[in-house]
Amino acid sequence: MKVAYEIHEYLLYDFLMDKRLYDLLEFGGYSHFYPKNALASEIDDLTGDGQYIDVELKQALQKLKSELPDPNQKEELFDAWWKTNSKNWTEKLRKVMIEYRDIGHDWQFSWHDRLLLKEYYHANVLLLYCLYYCDYNLTDSVLDKIKDKLLLPKSEV
Repeated sequence: MKVAYEIHEYLLYDFLMDKRLYDLLEFGGYSHFYPKNALASEIDDLTGDGQYIDVELKQALQKLKSELPDPNQKEELFDAWWKTNSKNWTEKLRKVMIEYRDIGHDWQFSWHDRLLLKEYYHANVLLLYCLYYCDYNLTDSVLDKIKDKLLLPKSEV
């Protein structure tokens, strides 16, 4: 049971890592934000104790953090730096996300495509919830077959 818990904990942390990297990426769309140390604090939280984070990813994020200006300087100076450098900094972050996590790609999905993907995702989450928490009398082999088919294109199902 301990192994299952550790795997679950790792997967949860893995999911949260991706979510928080996407949250960081969203800062790039802001013309300004408060508090000024929000980016640096987020990176510190992400790299934390390093239990689950890849060493190279941690180093890449710390390098990006080192490029940020001192958040304690005058607000106007920080805002001016961000206005000038946010696109470049955000693009570097996107490259780090792609290189180390294979996330952050700019797929340029249409609004309709995003809606369909979101519906597909939620349907799979519901199915997983039912598989794990509902008392269906399914054998382990049937459960495994269903889980193995999740998130596959129709052509492979």
